[in-house]
Amino acid sequence: IVNTFIALFKDTTLVLIIGLFDLLTTIEAGFKDSNWLGYAVEGYVFAALIYWIFCFSMSRYSQNLERKLHTGHAR
Repeated sequence: IVNTFIALFKDTTLVLIIGLFDLLTTIEAGFKDSNWLGYAVEGYVFAALIYWIFCFSMSRYSQNLERKLHTGHAR
């Protein structure tokens, strides 16, 4: 089930589902402001870091849950 949630998170943006601005759309809107010109790389790195943290956290939680419930694959 957790793998499904990770795939859902990667394929769609959860922020968009609840009706708020998408993270990437918000970053791109910030680039239109003259005060933020030249910071495109930092914005995209921040977005990538957020996605990585969420996906990595969910995968670690999944591993711990499988270990706890003894649902891992037999070797």
